[in-house]
Amino acid sequence: MKTASDPRHLARQKTVQSLFAWQAQNEISPQQAKLPSDPKAAALAQNLKIVDRLIKAAAPEWEINKINQIDLAILRLAVYELVIETKEPSKVIIDEAVELAKEFGNEASPSFINGALGQVLINPIRLQKIIADKLGVDEDRLEASADLYRDLNATDLEIGDLFAFLEKDYNFVFEPGFKPHTVGDLISYVEDQFA
Repeated sequence: MKTASDPRHLARQKTVQSLFAWQAQNEISPQQAKLPSDPKAAALAQNLKIVDRLIKAAAPEWEINKINQIDLAILRLAVYELVIETKEPSKVIIDEAVELAKEFGNEASPSFINGALGQVLINPIRLQKIIADKLGVDEDRLEASADLYRDLNATDLEIGDLFAFLEKDYNFVFEPGFKPHTVGDLISYVEDQFA
């Protein structure tokens, strides 16, 4: 974990606070709510549908409007960083979210946030985004039946780089000789590691 004085941690605190304020304003007057002033919070607000869809899938027993508002702000930020932004390793993002939950949430917040983000981590939408980013293809081309080599023109080197990223991000090792042919093969394999 980064220290409390780390500029990235402080920036996340500011973003969570901005999101929290924006959520409160949006709840009172949705038509008049402006985008948050924090740049990352504003970018997140523009991707809110996908972020909230992933949160709903990760915590199906909770309606979005029933989640504690500070927990929701922390979840939204972490999901945005895990799925849309993808600049930091997933472990860093989840650890930071848990720390923010300890700072701002109640005693149940850290475990709730950790559990929900664990589900987001293995969501097929996130996996598709990683595959698209690492292979340099449009996400629209990533149907389950898309052949990695023929349809997406991936090279063995690109597949190797993708494997290395997934192994590091998900903390597992691909079986020697595993060679997926389709996007669906690869996603199923990764999901099976967590079943």
